[in-house]
Amino acid sequence: MEPVRRQIYERAIGDQVERKLKAKLGHAIQLWKGSVTEPKSPIVAPGGPLHRTPPSRLGPSTNASSRYTPRTPARQYSTNASSEPVLEDAFPTSSNELHMRHDPGPDQPRKDSMDIREQLQLWQQQQDATAKSNLSPVTNGGNNAGLLARYITSAPGDDLVAEPAQIESQSYDLDPPFCNDDEVMETNEGRPLILPGDLVEMRNGRHTVLAIYVRTFARQAQFYSIQGKWIHKLVRHLYFTVPRFVNIAEVAKILQFLPQEEIAQKDLDQSHQLGAGVPRSAGATMVEKMKDFVHASNKVYRAHADRIDHAFDLVADEKQLQPKTLSEIASTILQIPDPSKITYPALWAVHRALIQVEIGFRVDHRDHWQTGMFEILSKKEVHLVMTVRQWLREYQERLISQVTDRSSEKPKPTDDTDGATVIANFVSKTRRIVQQSRKFRPLTASGYISTSSIQLEAKQRSYFSLKDVATMDKAVGHFHHRETCIIRFLELWAARRYFRSASTLSAMGPMLLRAVGMYEGFELDESMGYTFLQEIGVLAPWENRVAFNTRLALPQYNFDDVSEGLLAKAEMSLTDWEPKDSMEHLRKDWKDLEVFCVDSARAQEIDDGFSLEKIEGDETHFWVHVHVANPTAFLTPEDPVSQYAARLVESIYLPDRSYNMLSPAITQRHFSLHKDRPALTFSAKLNLSGEIVATTVTPSIVRNVKFFTPEYLVQQLAPDDAESSPVSILTVGHSPPPNVFYGKKNLSLTLDDSQRKTLHKLLELGAAYHGQLLSKGAIFARFFYPEASVHYMDNSLPFRRVIRRIEGDPTISIQTAEFDPTPGRKILAAEATGMLVPNLMILAGEVAARWTSERGIPMFYRGTQRNPELGSASEYKKNVLDPLIEKHGAPPPVETLRYMNLAGRGYSSPDPVPHQVLGTDAYTKVTSPLRRYGDMLAHWQIEAVLRHEAETGKSLFGKRDHSCLPFSRGQVEKIIPHLSVREATISQAKRASEIHWTLQALYRAHELKEAVLPETFEIYIWGDYLWAGESIAGVTKVLGLQCFLSIPRESALADEIMPGDWWEGKIAEINLYQRKVWMTPIRLIKRTKAKS
Repeated sequence: MEPVRRQIYERAIGDQVERKLKAKLGHAIQLWKGSVTEPKSPIVAPGGPLHRTPPSRLGPSTNASSRYTPRTPARQYSTNASSEPVLEDAFPTSSNELHMRHDPGPDQPRKDSMDIREQLQLWQQQQDATAKSNLSPVTNGGNNAGLLARYITSAPGDDLVAEPAQIESQSYDLDPPFCNDDEVMETNEGRPLILPGDLVEMRNGRHTVLAIYVRTFARQAQFYSIQGKWIHKLVRHLYFTVPRFVNIAEVAKILQFLPQEEIAQKDLDQSHQLGAGVPRSAGATMVEKMKDFVHASNKVYRAHADRIDHAFDLVADEKQLQPKTLSEIASTILQIPDPSKITYPALWAVHRALIQVEIGFRVDHRDHWQTGMFEILSKKEVHLVMTVRQWLREYQERLISQVTDRSSEKPKPTDDTDGATVIANFVSKTRRIVQQSRKFRPLTASGYISTSSIQLEAKQRSYFSLKDVATMDKAVGHFHHRETCIIRFLELWAARRYFRSASTLSAMGPMLLRAVGMYEGFELDESMGYTFLQEIGVLAPWENRVAFNTRLALPQYNFDDVSEGLLAKAEMSLTDWEPKDSMEHLRKDWKDLEVFCVDSARAQEIDDGFSLEKIEGDETHFWVHVHVANPTAFLTPEDPVSQYAARLVESIYLPDRSYNMLSPAITQRHFSLHKDRPALTFSAKLNLSGEIVATTVTPSIVRNVKFFTPEYLVQQLAPDDAESSPVSILTVGHSPPPNVFYGKKNLSLTLDDSQRKTLHKLLELGAAYHGQLLSKGAIFARFFYPEASVHYMDNSLPFRRVIRRIEGDPTISIQTAEFDPTPGRKILAAEATGMLVPNLMILAGEVAARWTSERGIPMFYRGTQRNPELGSASEYKKNVLDPLIEKHGAPPPVETLRYMNLAGRGYSSPDPVPHQVLGTDAYTKVTSPLRRYGDMLAHWQIEAVLRHEAETGKSLFGKRDHSCLPFSRGQVEKIIPHLSVREATISQAKRASEIHWTLQALYRAHELKEAVLPETFEIYIWGDYLWAGESIAGVTKVLGLQCFLSIPRESALADEIMPGDWWEGKIAEINLYQRKVWMTPIRLIKRTKAKS
């Protein structure tokens, strides 16, 4: 509420009226007292630009009373004596005006020989030397001169900028960058590294500062800010970067005045206050360049203020959530078709505007500085948010009028379309529903309600049932359309966590919960909002919050009409679909050659298999073939099925549900590897040392296909003296059903001598190839995550109309090998057998990358780029890892993670790049086209070249003829960022889902005593810093649970606990909403190395 109105209200009621109405209004007055003071947004004044109707020329016409659209906070420019006139010249288009274009790369000469300082000086000479008007983050008039200077130059602590909207990240903070087989995290667009001399924008909560990156100490990065102070921060606080902003020599001038090591963890958030001691003269040049950059960015804004302020109207879709890069958005707003022509000051002007919009644009703060990706909500969704907010404000107004009205007249009745009435009815209805729910499921503080007091017998497939509350309580009825809008609003707040904490929107959810009046004594945060959605029957009491991740765009969970429409169109196109093989005339028939497929018992389709071909008269060389399902030979990129695949990017397999990228109707019937099915075969000729001698790619047909589970393969091929790691199993609920192997018709239950001999030779060659990768620096981490399986939970999608009560609960089974960083050589021998399939899949990826790079084919290549600041990965491997491998057979996790950090972060490129972590010179993924769109893209490119070479009779080896390709280099370059981000999101979502169900089982075992747990746990410490200053990350030996040891900020334990330690601890708290377990440390069990 506006400050003036608040003052009128406070003067009006007085203490006497308040005391009188407390008895009359009860919880309503408490609601008012708790929610009237909304968090002040320094960006958008209440009743400000969010209420403006957009000009018709900027988008479709709207009705001001029914449509709200987000706006960039209006900038106002003062013209008094203390500031100077606004510059009117247009946005610069000449490369001579500002030399701040996207960096052309170290090997390409710049068009202009002038350095950045000279360019800025030239620019200043061309402008009005006195022009220093600045952008203002304030919208309510007055003298705003110089406020952007404060916005940029103020150290953290000045409350100037609302924190940017952030995608839920608590689920993933715990995860180290562990690799599963050939998986490496790839989330980068362009440069994956930040280097000394780069300009950065840092944000932490609501605070922002412009600075120049200096160097890194372990986890802390050091910066020199525009205020002339040093700051230590974590790199994840960055939001925007400009490469090579200043020369490294300029950075070197201030090194002697900066800390030479990390600062204490407890001082990290206050480093800006400690950061004195750099003489102004030493860093004056860098400070001036940063100020010049700010002025250049301000100029861009002034030239395009109208379009920038209406960015959402210009780039948002009416119904579809869209992921777009900053460059793509800026290209539209600034009307510059070629994004490479957009200057960095211009990008930053757009970036600042988007970050400040209250609702509509969102970034993932973990990687935004690298990807530049924004999520843009649909106009439909933003309209819903603003409509519900208006209803809630009207409800507040009604409470105010009831409190302040001194007359005896009753308020005039309103109809059901009145916003206040809609909220009041919803509050009354949901209060009654919650009261009903509490009779069967108690409230908890974990973010989830408890298990049902009614447990069903295991007579049918489903062990829970849905009860329509309306049949039991006629006064409740169902949720009508306006109430479903409120529910969607609450989902955005509590399930998707879309509202930043500084936003006025974040106050609406707690206000509504307070009105319901059923949560006294609990913190009214997002966690309790999520619990409320369970209690009113919208969400199942075990609903996986990961499903609401907007990047996943799962049907029924997000406002994604486009995905659902594409899915429907794809399914419809298959009704009369006749498969036509575009590679039929090129296929090689493998006839009786045995193809071995090894996959999980839960696999729904089989992507790949492998075979061994002997070379007559040669006992030292063998052909190893990896046969991959070939759907792209029957589909074009324009087919509806392919378009849906491009939208989903990857099949999503979660413990409780799955979303197939390609319809099972065609994959299982036509494409999943089976007898007489088409394949694309990637072949490598290997010698006994594992070296690749030759490669081929061949369209083919497989005839003789055998299926095995990984467990069976290890059991049959591992040495007799091999041991398996002890397995931990935790089950809550009824007994789970037996596993079903989808390829059971061909499931081989025995191996004959010939098959065993073939598999042993493949194992030998795979191990030799693995050794070659290790010699090139590859590292394969040994980490075992808990694997969850969930049963008997049909029909548990969100219900937003029917009000339901769920009786019974699902069965959850958790299984994992016990965690042991140094397991012994017998266990490692068994694990080496299990590496057969990963080794051959990496081999196929290297073969494909070699074959395509030799022909100059743009692909979705994957690699790593090393940060030269962090030291030599090869030296670390030689001096640290290799001795540990020699001693234990495998390196401990902490040292493995450090090596992976030195080896470089994964990133993607249309050109081949080395992959240090995998030990390959080039690598791409091609073995999963049934579940990964990037692999489909690779197959389409390869097939086009194979057809072209067959038709022309000429090889494209050593040539760069791209005329036959379905995707040009420019298209691939544009696709890669979207694929990379979404693949990373899905990978993280899978891990978070496993954690979710693991903790659901753990909570039921620990709190509800549904299973027996140990009193205490042995915990291995892998974290080397305090998370949130009060806990350190570890993993339990039993169950392999990732957890945090709680350590008070000033506790001596903060200095005692070391990475690699084994500690005894007991469960202190299980937070299901945050997906985290906190343990209380009891004692040190074992220290694996001397304390440094």
